[in-house]
Amino acid sequence: MLNSKGDVFASDSITPGIYKLNRESDSLELFLANDAFVNPQGLAFSADEKRLFMADYLKRHLFDRC
Repeated sequence: MLNSKGDVFASDSITPGIYKLNRESDSLELFLANDAFVNPQGLAFSADEKRLFMADYLKRHLFDRC
């Protein structure tokens, strides 16, 4: 998932967590981890990019981060 600043966000179902590839520093960083995550999959931003939504395939939940 690419935001308007050019940063890339990706979910990892192994760790499980969400990672951010920072466009300016070209570095990969853990953006969000949570013990509630089991199998994070799809990511989507709200129209104003203030919220990041993630679907957890195995738990059948939708998480959002403000």
